Amino acid sequence: MAQADFTRISTNIAALNNLNSLRSINTKLGTAQLRLATGKRINQAADDPAGLTIAMKLSARNEGLKAALGNIGDAKNMLSVAEGGLQQINDLLIEMKAKATQAASDTLGADERAAIQQQLESLAKQINDIVDETRWNDSKLLDGSVNKTLQTGASSEDTTQWLLRTNSATATTGVGHNAVELGVASGSATGATLSIASGTTVGSSFYTVSSETGVTATTKFDDLIEFDSGTYKFRIADKATSASLGKFNALNTISGLPTITQGTSDAGYELASGIYKLKIDDVSGSGDDHKFSYTITDSLGNVVVNYHNLAAPASDDNDEVDLLDNDGKKIGIKIDVAAAGLTEGEELNFEYVASGQVKMELYQISGSSEQLVDVDTDGVDNTTDNTTASYFYMDVGASVASYDTGRGLKVFLDAGFDNIVVGQTSTFTYTQAGDVSVDVSTAAAARAYMSAVDDAITKVTSSLNNIGSLTARLNSKEITVGVDQVNTEASYNRIMNADMAYEQVEAAKYMILQQTAVAMLAQANAAPQGILSLFR
Repeated sequence: MAQADFTRISTNIAALNNLNSLRSINTKLGTAQLRLATGKRINQAADDPAGLTIAMKLSARNEGLKAALGNIGDAKNMLSVAEGGLQQINDLLIEMKAKATQAASDTLGADERAAIQQQLESLAKQINDIVDETRWNDSKLLDGSVNKTLQTGASSEDTTQWLLRTNSATATTGVGHNAVELGVASGSATGATLSIASGTTVGSSFYTVSSETGVTATTKFDDLIEFDSGTYKFRIADKATSASLGKFNALNTISGLPTITQGTSDAGYELASGIYKLKIDDVSGSGDDHKFSYTITDSLGNVVVNYHNLAAPASDDNDEVDLLDNDGKKIGIKIDVAAAGLTEGEELNFEYVASGQVKMELYQISGSSEQLVDVDTDGVDNTTDNTTASYFYMDVGASVASYDTGRGLKVFLDAGFDNIVVGQTSTFTYTQAGDVSVDVSTAAAARAYMSAVDDAITKVTSSLNNIGSLTARLNSKEITVGVDQVNTEASYNRIMNADMAYEQVEAAKYMILQQTAVAMLAQANAAPQGILSLFR
């Protein structure tokens, strides 16, 4: 600091020194007052650049730990939901064990066992409902699909894995099932063996034919029918004339309409198996110049053929011509084209079974009678279109042919085309998805069922152990993360936040210094006036 020289008055060094001191005091007082006002020790990066960097990292970790504590709480709640469902299942299994034990005694008759069996099936359905309804958000917790990664810390690697691969549904625990029970094939001893087996569910096209007048609107079989639990039968309803020649069936028998019959087909241009509608679009000319146009649509309403100006045959051709596809190839159908027999707008319904294929029909067995499976094609109950036949077409090879119904059923024919017998059937029992079947009809069956229930209880208690162990881990982790969060926030607080008592002392000190500096500045400003005495 420069020394004051009161004999030189052009520059008042003493006043300037006091002014600089006052400015410094004002800056420090302002800093202390700002810290008192905000509660923060670091209000701008310049206050403590290194401290700010450390504090920001601590703050980020602190917020992450707070979120992790929330995640742990959510995870524990999710596990509580799963545990609650398992406890209910376990209670039901214990009740089922008691009923199965009761049924295992030879003191009961068939009616008593039937009543117990009905109750067991009801309890098994309830277990399936619990498995389906025990969810966290959109995730099922008890179906064996649980594989969750829980974020239980502030770092990306601080995770906890929850795997629960045991499905508590009755089908997997052995106390109820919803599978297909195979029936015994029936039919000609020299014919092909028709059998049913469980298969992969895929989309398969089944066609429906009205029991009254012809073709109805047709959609995918999967959209039309859901098997109810019961006994069903597949029947070979028809087959192509031979492995190399298709089979035609007329569906319209109304007199006065043109007739359509079996024709020949060019290789590779045969119609696919299905229900079709032939519409006469246009008729022109007469005699040998007689021509007509037609459209053929399948049961889904798709246009298969749209052919124009097919010439009529000469009179010695019996007034029949082979219908052609868009490329002019024969498709296996003939039509009577007598000039008086064709009218624009006429529609003729027919079925065609392609070469190498058979038609399989589905029946439902009710008591001693049989009925075609009802299919609702308009979505309205109790309407006339509900009575329909469900069927599909099946390729038949040299050895085993199979068809997947899309409902977990596969139909098999294990012989060549020539051995297939129309009318052959195979009966099977189907258990609807979500339905269950239990057998305690005999004491021996009940004792076997007791073992199945014991195994199910073991699986459920294993799942409870899984959940309990993870919950205990999360309890410990919650305490650890909580302590970590408090300590992290304490570290952040020491760096970032102001010591209010200290800052108040500093502010008081600088306020006093500010007042003394102002007083000294006033005196320094007055000091040069002493020089005036030299001029008296």
